[in-house]
Amino acid sequence: MSPETSQSPSDGSPPTTTTAGYGHGHGSPSVVAAATPRPAKRARTDAQMAQKRKADRLKHRVNRAESKTRLENIERDVSFLRSSVGDLLSQLRIVRRADPAAVAAAGRGPASVSSRADSMGDASAAAAGAAGAQHAAGICSSSASTSSGVDTEQALSNPWFKAMMDTPVSGGFPQFLSTQASPSSMGSTPPPPAVVECRCGVEHTDRTDCLELKSFMILYQAHIALSQDPNFAISIPRNPSLANLMLHSITDNPLTMIMGSTLRQFEVQNTETMFGLYFLCYRLLRWRLYPNPESFNDVPDLIRPSRIQNSILHPVSIDYMPWPRLRDFLCLNQNRDSRHSVDLYIRSIQLRWPADKQLLCRSPVGDIQLNPEFESIISDIRYWHLGPPWRDAFPSLRKYVE
Repeated sequence: MSPETSQSPSDGSPPTTTTAGYGHGHGSPSVVAAATPRPAKRARTDAQMAQKRKADRLKHRVNRAESKTRLENIERDVSFLRSSVGDLLSQLRIVRRADPAAVAAAGRGPASVSSRADSMGDASAAAAGAAGAQHAAGICSSSASTSSGVDTEQALSNPWFKAMMDTPVSGGFPQFLSTQASPSSMGSTPPPPAVVECRCGVEHTDRTDCLELKSFMILYQAHIALSQDPNFAISIPRNPSLANLMLHSITDNPLTMIMGSTLRQFEVQNTETMFGLYFLCYRLLRWRLYPNPESFNDVPDLIRPSRIQNSILHPVSIDYMPWPRLRDFLCLNQNRDSRHSVDLYIRSIQLRWPADKQLLCRSPVGDIQLNPEFESIISDIRYWHLGPPWRDAFPSLRKYVE
């Protein structure tokens, strides 16, 4: 007997297939129908349907947020590529304007420059500094304890980035602030100075005058030294001296070198503002130079890095502004408007010092010192104001400083 039989009923309905088997301990076959009836469709209660709709809405919201993030990343990539190409063209123009004899002596004649420009056409040259950018990423964006891992897609957006990465580390602080002539430049006619392109907003003929470069190189080389020798550390005073704040002494330590030499280049609205900016930036740089919990606790809340600052590679100069929301905006839109510059912000920023308080006073022993309330006043964002020309140039950004 065949194990499967097919029977076709006379009424034309589909044939029924049965399977012959044997029961446990019995010789008689058991016939089981192959077509099992479907279970009843699950019916959700009103509460379950409401919960499902809520979950669907949440999922759609997450999907929209992810799509928005992807679009923002694409826009940032396009902006980065556009900026990189522009920076490369600017550097080529500077090289071509330089003294031909000096260019030839450096092994970079017009032919090599042209061939290099051709090889850069596919934007592959921008990846040449990716390794250095990855190493420096923790410097441009740090957290309270350790440097955060960040994307390096904008590492080369600074036109002078490669020059910064090529500066050698000597086991201590950078020597680029020295005014002594290098041996290679002695005995030959120096080329005419080229204007350094940077975010300072003022003309530099020497790249060591740039705030971005000075900040970056001191932080970069200090972190390199720390990675090579964990015991490497120096003692930086907790506060700048009154002579430092007045720009009378700018060589006490690396931080006073940065702040003193920089503020001498710009026009600050008044003495109170200069003292306040100097103090806030000094405390921030002191922690960034050698991060530890003690130095981080000394950084006023209004200038501590935000989550966005810790996750997006950005110019160091953005960190110096005492408005967290404005810093976040500039980090997210750093290549969209070339009008933003250090000079514009320094000319526009003002510390509204209380009229009923003296900036300086006498200590119990008769010394001149800062008002005991100085730190608490400059650490309060309500006393800081951004006026013209910035306010006139960016009316849509006023909401970030109010």
